[in-house]
Amino acid sequence: MGGGKYATLMKNAVAYGALFPGKVDSSHQIDGFIEIDDLIKATAIYAKALYELSHL
Repeated sequence: MGGGKYATLMKNAVAYGALFPGKVDSSHQIDGFIEIDDLIKATAIYAKALYELSHL
């Protein structure tokens, strides 16, 4: 659901974040965090998505 509110205002948009199954959602919380391995995995996913979207 993360980011879903703003994405509903945009035509042909999708919102996604770096919360992987089984992980704690600490986004928008005091002392929010992400594990380094998850950050690296998310970065690779974002890079792939941006590459694919730029070649439509």
